Amino acid sequence: MSNKIRMAGLSPFLLESYIDEETAISLYSIIYNSLEYIERGQSHKLSFEILYRSCYRLTLNKYGGMLYGGILFYLMNYLRIKSTEEATLEKILETWEKYEINLSTLRDVLMYLEKNYVLPNTKMSIFLTGMCLFRQFYLETRTREDGMINNILYIIEIYRTTGEYSAEKATVVNKILKKLYELPSEIVDIQLLPTEMLDSPGYQDSNSIQLNKEPYSYPSFVVKVPRGDLGSLKTDFILLLINYKKFGTTTNLEVDQRIAYKTLFQEKFLSYTISYYNTIVEKYISNDQLNLEESSEFLQACEEYYLNEKSLVEKYLVTSIWEDLISTLDHIWIVPFCDKFLANITSDSCIYLQLKFGEQTDLQRLFRIMSRVQKCFLALKNSLRNFINLELLKYFDTKILNKESNSIEYIFNIENLKNRCKFLLDDCFRGYPDFAQTINLAFEEFLQKSDSDFINNWIANGLDKIIRNSFINNNILEENKVLDTFLWLFKFIPDKDMFEIIYRRLLCRRMLDFPDAKRDLEHYVLVKFRSECGFGYSVKMEGVLADLMQSELLNCQYKQFNSPNIISKIEPEQIKYNILTSGYWLIDKHVDCCISEDIEIELSKFLYFFETKHERRKLQWNFSIGKAQVTINYQTEDLVRSCILECTTLQMIVLYYLFNEFNSMTFGKIQDILKCSDLSFLKMNLSSLCYDKENSPLRYIPNKNKNHNYTTSSSLDILRNSSKHDRLTSKNISSLQEVWFIPDFEKISYDDYFEVNINQIYQKKTQDIIYLAPLEYISNKTDESKKTEDIFSKRINEDRSHLIDSAIIKVLKKHKSLHTDDIVSKVMTMTEVFQPTKGFILSRVTSLSERDFIATNPDSPYIYNYIP
Repeated sequence: MSNKIRMAGLSPFLLESYIDEETAISLYSIIYNSLEYIERGQSHKLSFEILYRSCYRLTLNKYGGMLYGGILFYLMNYLRIKSTEEATLEKILETWEKYEINLSTLRDVLMYLEKNYVLPNTKMSIFLTGMCLFRQFYLETRTREDGMINNILYIIEIYRTTGEYSAEKATVVNKILKKLYELPSEIVDIQLLPTEMLDSPGYQDSNSIQLNKEPYSYPSFVVKVPRGDLGSLKTDFILLLINYKKFGTTTNLEVDQRIAYKTLFQEKFLSYTISYYNTIVEKYISNDQLNLEESSEFLQACEEYYLNEKSLVEKYLVTSIWEDLISTLDHIWIVPFCDKFLANITSDSCIYLQLKFGEQTDLQRLFRIMSRVQKCFLALKNSLRNFINLELLKYFDTKILNKESNSIEYIFNIENLKNRCKFLLDDCFRGYPDFAQTINLAFEEFLQKSDSDFINNWIANGLDKIIRNSFINNNILEENKVLDTFLWLFKFIPDKDMFEIIYRRLLCRRMLDFPDAKRDLEHYVLVKFRSECGFGYSVKMEGVLADLMQSELLNCQYKQFNSPNIISKIEPEQIKYNILTSGYWLIDKHVDCCISEDIEIELSKFLYFFETKHERRKLQWNFSIGKAQVTINYQTEDLVRSCILECTTLQMIVLYYLFNEFNSMTFGKIQDILKCSDLSFLKMNLSSLCYDKENSPLRYIPNKNKNHNYTTSSSLDILRNSSKHDRLTSKNISSLQEVWFIPDFEKISYDDYFEVNINQIYQKKTQDIIYLAPLEYISNKTDESKKTEDIFSKRINEDRSHLIDSAIIKVLKKHKSLHTDDIVSKVMTMTEVFQPTKGFILSRVTSLSERDFIATNPDSPYIYNYIP
């Protein structure tokens, strides 16, 4: 006989059509009595199957409201009793954790009730409802709430003041705050209703009534719950009104999910934080003005307290509070400091001292702290801009710079400011793009407000002096440091086209004064110009250097050239020719005059050579530029001596062509022989030959029949013999004492005399080089410089007109038809060399329309069309 093994199992639920009230109360009592076991942590003594079956039957037979109401009523009474007990933070945490465990167990038992009754009708789970009751009847009681929050704030205060840290207390506080943060924000209102409502018509056939919803609330329920001895034959009932409301008046549930946490803890914590730090901050910024040391102490303290608060959040609080806490600290520490010390910057304010003398650590703190608040971040940028403006006002004092002959010294102050700005940007402000833009705008705004003519001339002349010094001293490396500062300032000047004219003019003079110098520094400057403004900006200046290189090549080829028809007495090495393209070189004057026969033959020979190389180019001699070295030979009875005179080309022609044969001549005679095309320029050259009594080869004698007001100097022996001679001899020297006249070239008349000043030349040592007064010094006493500026100003206006015209044509060719406002805005963005005004652009639009390059639209006079 074999043994049969029977499989154990649960029998299926029996379907019951309906249970009476007595059976419902019996099933209700099974679940209700199990709550005490769950509360004591003895849920293992209960039968989950029996509890689940009882919940299932009650819910299925429409007694779910009675079961749900009874459980909530039990939890409410249980929490009220617990709230009267004295408890430390550790005890509160223990009660909280135990309550959550019990609530989770109850949720499992009432799983069917929650799914089929609670959620469809109340929209809140049993667990969330239980936690709402825990908050209302346990945490939000006056004694419990004040005691718990005050204990937490006391622990935080100890940590802030002494730095004392307890890991056990920190764990308890952190767990309580995390649980507090997760608490739901809904309100569950449970009220007892009069028992007379049990006989109302609405309660004849149902156990619960759903009332109308109030605005911004969940559905409310009235449920009948057994009370008293549940095992007696007759059980009393009570009516409970269960009302669910949301905190506040918003329909968005996610917004108010943390209202409980904010109300119970966060608001009180932040209020305490404000009162705690207000007293500390007041100690640092109580003075109306801070010095450099005090401002450094404030920045250091501010950052240290911020780090302490960060450590406090990590150890004790929940991380979600950090944003609100840091915002509060910003308004306590940063905003008052910003309002008080960054609003108005002066030369003695703390922010000015920090930007000018502050160390890297303090400035990095300043950037980190101020960048936390947008308002303070903008104030720091404005302070940096005002700081640069104050510094530039010191260095760009036009009165001082105009008085100082060596104004290049002030560029070292600009270089220091540039290096300071670079230090602030790269080392202190992390290369933040906003601050780089602020620095550039500060320099641009200052230079735009300044006199553009003065700034352009100052920078151009500064570059000229540096490059000339490098040619003379051959010290390129040291000059490059100052040169880079000038080029850095060049980026910010508004009228770059005007600067190009000024600088090109100086470049032309420099190349003629130093034709044999190395041009590495010149190319370096032009590369900087090209990288900043494009190839079109530097093409003419590069053409100047190209002409000189081409001239050097031609001079080398000319030395080997032999003309069968032209025989010159002058050796090719004695004259160096520079071929200057008229469109590149800015030459003030073009002067032509008669020259000696041997020089004319030499020039004809070079002209013949040049035409063999360039058939279609035309040469025109200009004697207003160029230099010459004239050797003056003289002899006495027993000694032959000589000296070298460095002069202009026209002065060389005067000495070589005229005074090599005559000891004295009137100005009228000089002009008759030379036939100079520019009389004023000839007078300037003659004045330079007579300006300095010690170095002048000629002496000026005004006509005695005219009344002259001339500057005089001490007496000087002069040559008075006017006979022809090949060499000066001692017989020509007279010991007469005469007054030395310094000529004013505008007052030179045709009857005034010029004589050889042999007495001074005789005293020179052999091979001494004599330098004359430059023509610029002579012409500065007249309106010649003003006339030259007018010429260049006219040329600049013409170049600007062409540039704007081309931009207008490009814009209309692309868009075919545009309104005048659109034309102005687009042309302004296309122009980088200078900033045109709206009126100037509109005048060029009108000019193009008059010349039929563009046409007005028939429908509107403010719209222009492109004409193909």
